[in-house]
Amino acid sequence: MEWIWNNKEWIFSGIGVTAVFAVLALFQNIRSKKKLDRNSDERVDERVSKIMEKLYSGGVVKKYGQDLSEAEEKHRQELSEAKEKISEKEKQVQELSEKLANEKSAIEKLVIENLAKNQTELTRIELDEILRSSRDLSGRDCSNFDFSEMDLERVNFQGCNLLATKFRKTNLKHTNFNYSNLERADLSFSDIKYSNFSAVNLWGGKITGVKNINAIFSGEYLNLYDIRESGKELELFKTKSDNILSLPDYGTYMNYFCEKFNLKQDEYIELFSWMKHKHFIDMFKK
Repeated sequence: MEWIWNNKEWIFSGIGVTAVFAVLALFQNIRSKKKLDRNSDERVDERVSKIMEKLYSGGVVKKYGQDLSEAEEKHRQELSEAKEKISEKEKQVQELSEKLANEKSAIEKLVIENLAKNQTELTRIELDEILRSSRDLSGRDCSNFDFSEMDLERVNFQGCNLLATKFRKTNLKHTNFNYSNLERADLSFSDIKYSNFSAVNLWGGKITGVKNINAIFSGEYLNLYDIRESGKELELFKTKSDNILSLPDYGTYMNYFCEKFNLKQDEYIELFSWMKHKHFIDMFKK
């Protein structure tokens, strides 16, 4: 204020007035330019916004949030499809596993059946051929055969299934019956001189008139349970061994030998091979 008062004459002179108006005009010009620039920026922003909206609506450009949301949705969909594929594969694997298990079971059943039928049910022609050549019938299934009045000297019947087989008036000298099954077999009036009867199951057999019992080579662990049609013959068999057995069924018979000689079941079956045949497999399955 002091400066204005001291220079009042200069200010209100022509030069001072001109200078003052010049300063005011310059200030107004600057102010107007700033306002114009601001309006211009707003118009540019508005035009840019309108252009972007058109691009968004036309699908040319996607907003950041929208793009992220769709990416997540796509990821979830792909993950869901992958899970479905995995589930389908697992189902296929399960079905294949069940199929293989069924096939394995069928194969095992077939193997057992084939084992049970291993050279069983010999025809008379096959039997005659074997008797003419090797005379080896070990492990065979000769059940219900009629060998009556035949010459079976030195035939090997070891481990053979001779269930209900007939040997009436048969030459059985030097014949090997060890570990065989002679259940309900008929040996009446046969000659068993020098034969082997160790661990033979003669359950329910017929031994009336059997010759040369006192001359057999072996009779250890011979099972004479429920012997039919015998007289002195039974006593003669008993004098041949201190280990004559009287075991009433197959289970008791098997358990006795497994415990007595510390045999595993498969070892027992390998020794008493008549147990491999179908009749006994079916019976033990029950």
